Amino acid sequence: MLEWMGFIEDPGIGNRPPYKLSTGMCFFLIFILSCMIGVLTLNAMYEEQGQFSALRFAVAGACAGMILFVNGFSVGPFWKKGILLLIFWLAFSVTSLISALVNRDNIVGELWQMAGVPLAFFFGFPRLTERDGGKVLAWGLVLGFFSYVFISLVKYPITHVYFKGVFFNANTMGMVLAAISAGIFAVIRGRIGSQEQSWFKRLVTCGLGFFNMVVGILIIFSSSRTSFIVFCVLFLLFIWTLLLHADKSRGWLIGMGLLSSLAMIGLLIVLGPGNSLGSFSNLTGKFSETATITVLSGREDIWRQALQETSILGHGNMYFTEVIRRLPHSAYISVLGTKGAIACLVMIVMHVMVWFWAFRQTIDSIQQDAYSATPLFIITAYILIGLTENVGGILGSGLHVAFLMAVGLLVRKVEEKATRLGDQDENSVYA
Repeated sequence: MLEWMGFIEDPGIGNRPPYKLSTGMCFFLIFILSCMIGVLTLNAMYEEQGQFSALRFAVAGACAGMILFVNGFSVGPFWKKGILLLIFWLAFSVTSLISALVNRDNIVGELWQMAGVPLAFFFGFPRLTERDGGKVLAWGLVLGFFSYVFISLVKYPITHVYFKGVFFNANTMGMVLAAISAGIFAVIRGRIGSQEQSWFKRLVTCGLGFFNMVVGILIIFSSSRTSFIVFCVLFLLFIWTLLLHADKSRGWLIGMGLLSSLAMIGLLIVLGPGNSLGSFSNLTGKFSETATITVLSGREDIWRQALQETSILGHGNMYFTEVIRRLPHSAYISVLGTKGAIACLVMIVMHVMVWFWAFRQTIDSIQQDAYSATPLFIITAYILIGLTENVGGILGSGLHVAFLMAVGLLVRKVEEKATRLGDQDENSVYA
């Protein structure tokens, strides 16, 4: 029965079922996840964000229901850090629900956020994917965004700067590119740490590295400062994770160093001053203030007004479109203006907390599981992009759902560690 459902036996820990995903189930979950990430990103193609709301809710609900169904609607056990995460999430979602009631917003999405997100993404997905969660999530993120990058390259040739592809502005294109780079870095890191290193697998890994260089070049053409910074930070984190296991990845370190040097030389040739394709000036110029353009490109005016008009429960979902009449350009300012100061503070604390969890988890587990760095790459990208772009929301972008699942994987890893230490009876509460 278990083999039919897609599980195979694998030495377990404690009293947890000793199952590992079969190849078929792994591919199935990657497909489901990539579809959900791709559909949730449809709104980013248009300035009017509500065009695909019904489709996005339907797909997100169907995928979440499928995850729970295949998992047998079982989400326990909950552990100390899992309960702590749940407390923070409930504080955020309940405050958002109260804000929606006070401001007469639709509460259906708030109820989904309060119940559906923790059940399906924090606990259901990690429990279903078992030890393959990092691989499933990383590949799902890459494949979910790949179609946008591919169609952008085919349909919109790169002949100028501020490349926006299929999206309504270049910053959104940069955001998607930064998000897919997080998945690619995670996949490459996982493949480097794989026990099986055939020539074909090495070739695939090198191909992913080449594709990631293309992504980096496209980010430069999009002239998105935040995305460029995110890509650089992710690259440094990637090198750091290789150094954590340097005895096994020494060859890859040398290879990545040579590849990076060649890529830099190529960038200087292709994008250097006087070249017809442009230069870094459009990107670096954004860091300088001129007589007509500020360093933050006018974002400071939006943020200043939102801060000045801060209230405990916010001003409702239409605050930025009807009052400020500009997009918030920050996930945190968006929550501050629409949901209020309490929800924003809880969200900030939770994001800082889970980033440190991810950082610590990478140090503890990278030598045993190379895909354990997946949450760190995704959470880092999500937080940094969220500083200047709105990646959150009731459903949010594809990166948002990947972030939620990455947080769930962290809690799952804590569960495994606690079980190995024999703390199951003391620290767990079964649902």
